[in-house]
Amino acid sequence: MRNMHYSELAAKCGYLKNVKEREADMRDIIEEYAEKQAQRAVAKAEREKNKKIVVKLSAKGMSVEEIASILEITEAQVRELADKKSA
Repeated sequence: MRNMHYSELAAKCGYLKNVKEREADMRDIIEEYAEKQAQRAVAKAEREKNKKIVVKLSAKGMSVEEIASILEITEAQVRELADKKSA
């Protein structure tokens, strides 16, 4: 997945790199790319954290409904995270 994003960035930058007037555009593209990557990293970290919590609460006998309420996620998301604990 990382190569795909890098290729996308490289293609956009390749178009702009030799045009002095396009430096601001290239900077915007790089900043947009960095922001998207940061958002993906935050989302991944949150999923991992929730997965650990789901496993712990499930082990203590808490229901899917209770866990969903505590984590403020859907019951389907709780089930998905619980299924991933063994994967």
